[in-house]
Amino acid sequence: MGLGMTTVFMGSVGEAAAICAMLEARGIPAYIPDELARTLVPFDVGGLMVLDRAVQVPESAAERAREYIAGHHGEGEFAASTLEGSDPVGALREGEAELPADYFAGPPEEERERRAAAAALGRRILWASILPIGLPFVLLQIGPYLRAVELLKEKPSQHRLTIQAALLSPFWCAGAWLPVWYYLLPGLGD
Repeated sequence: MGLGMTTVFMGSVGEAAAICAMLEARGIPAYIPDELARTLVPFDVGGLMVLDRAVQVPESAAERAREYIAGHHGEGEFAASTLEGSDPVGALREGEAELPADYFAGPPEEERERRAAAAALGRRILWASILPIGLPFVLLQIGPYLRAVELLKEKPSQHRLTIQAALLSPFWCAGAWLPVWYYLLPGLGD
């Protein structure tokens, strides 16, 4: 694609991507040559300028692109700006609604504590189910774990594994103790 294209900007990856997007938004076709190749194998394609990217446009639009970049590039940093005639950054467009104030807030403190308690019980059940001697602990902890999960709005990430471990723990314990019972019980190990 190098035929008829000229480089109008050379800079960091982020600046080049932003300028390329801004030029395309203005109707000037722009691209970053070898973008994918330089991302996958940067030293083979990019050489010592591995972190720099060039923005190329058709020769017919080069002067207009340079003027646009010169007007919007200051102090070595690309100054994000809006196109003329469009809404200012952050303004609502037609059909958009403002987000509620607590949209990005996490769950309340009480919910976080319940999640942490359920996760801790789940980890205890998982660890206890590994040991043959942990069956009583698993059986004692499964009730409080299920009650804690019931209070949550969503199940913990390890919920299915915890339930499987609790259900299979008796079989694991019986299988692990079978050789011991075989030799300890009178008449079985003869």
